[in-house]
Amino acid sequence: MAPLIIPIPRAIEPVMSKNFAQWSKSVRNGDHEAVAQLYAEEATFHPTLSDQFVRGRKDIAEYFEYFLKFQPVPSIVEEAVQSIGEAKLYLHTGIYRFDFREASHHLIARFSFLHEWDGRSWTITHHHSSSTPPLAKS
Repeated sequence: MAPLIIPIPRAIEPVMSKNFAQWSKSVRNGDHEAVAQLYAEEATFHPTLSDQFVRGRKDIAEYFEYFLKFQPVPSIVEEAVQSIGEAKLYLHTGIYRFDFREASHHLIARFSFLHEWDGRSWTITHHHSSSTPPLAKS
């Protein structure tokens, strides 16, 4: 039987907001190790600026070491959240924007974070981030 996906209770929305704020702060601070610590040891990741499928916290840290050189400032454009099973997992999806401090451009990307409660804290077990395709010219 497939896991039941249900709307997440309002009580978890502050947790989701806090988790994203913590991730965003670590990204803005340029600390790739702090960002990587938010991920589970065996997490998987489809990075925004890479065609690689990244596995494990060590490789996630390496990607963020590269990505954070661009000094990204993430912000949510649109989001949704769903609980999976008995609220020990939640899926945070949407669109975010990265403004780059040292360049005069930004990037809009789709995202999904799968968070899991490990009994002590929420960790990111999977993260997918892909830039949105350019609009077709008519």
